[in-house]
Amino acid sequence: AELWCGLGISCYINREPEKAIKLLSDYIGIEPKLEKPATLGGAVVLQIAAHLATQFGTSSEVRAHLEAQLAWVADHGVVKVLNMPDNFYGGKVSQFDRQVARWKHEATCPSAVF
Repeated sequence: AELWCGLGISCYINREPEKAIKLLSDYIGIEPKLEKPATLGGAVVLQIAAHLATQFGTSSEVRAHLEAQLAWVADHGVVKVLNMPDNFYGGKVSQFDRQVARWKHEATCPSAVF
């Protein structure tokens, strides 16, 4: 599932919307059955799927993804930004972890829904 989600987001970033929407739609279908969702699953995947549906002009899918994103945020709350310095309490935070945290925060904050 992590790979499926990651490939979908990679296709989205690399401007391959047809591949991205297929992979992300498949992932969205299986996410509720997973013990642990993908790192960029949840609100992030739903926000990207809504954006892709907007590009394809499928307003019913846009609405469904946005409603699912809002429901996810209502269930899980806003994800806090991981913005601590390295070696804080002896731990090391990678730049990738910070970027993922920011992306999750942006997908769950009140201004996220476009």
